[in-house]
Amino acid sequence: MNLLLFQSHELDGSGRLELRAGDRRLHHLCTVLKATCGSRVRGGLLNGSRMQLRLLAEPDIQRSLLLEPEDMEEGAGWSHPRRAVLLAMPRPPALRRILQLLPQLGVERLVLAGAARVEKSYFHTPLLVDGEWRGQLMLGMEQARETRLPEIWLEPRFHLALASVERWAPAGVARLLPHPGSSMAVAELPPLPGDGWCLALGAEGGWLEPEARALGERGFLPVDLGPRILKVEAALERLAAQLDLLQQMRRKG
Repeated sequence: MNLLLFQSHELDGSGRLELRAGDRRLHHLCTVLKATCGSRVRGGLLNGSRMQLRLLAEPDIQRSLLLEPEDMEEGAGWSHPRRAVLLAMPRPPALRRILQLLPQLGVERLVLAGAARVEKSYFHTPLLVDGEWRGQLMLGMEQARETRLPEIWLEPRFHLALASVERWAPAGVARLLPHPGSSMAVAELPPLPGDGWCLALGAEGGWLEPEARALGERGFLPVDLGPRILKVEAALERLAAQLDLLQQMRRKG
């Protein structure tokens, strides 16, 4: 945990954060960080600013602890480029891993769409219905020191997800389609319009050809990630890293 993330309703009337006995974050302060009274840890208000949090007592996993916010960093967590992912709904275990990965890659919007290879039942997983998705995102935010909660959009109908593409991948955002057999490598991409991008990732086995054609008609440019078939989260991480490197090299060149 690189950032102690909290929500505004957890602050008391004096603006102090209270962690109650049994809280996962309190356990981390005690057992991992070995924090003591007066120690300062990095904190972040959900969808708000980062700051330092000063411990007002010796932490104990058996009782509550108050922390005092200090040294506010206004506007932190809102400066990364526009990044979105269109994802054919994966199996719930894979979705958990992807949700934690999104904040680490600076992705601000995830569109979970239906596709020919997607089981309709995936849209009814407790991960989404019971709100666990939020906790998974926050774990990734703690890792990345990010305070902005990514948006999650659900659209079980593939054609309707594409029909609303201008809402989640507006003009000025590069639309890319990792697809096996594509002739263009990432290094051969034309100059991208700004630093934003949207990646369209299929389910296990990828998009069917009619789906890939429909994405192409919406401006998604096919790119190749190499000869190996990757899991969705590996493909997402690999392509995001390659795009960052490509853009850095072009800025310096």
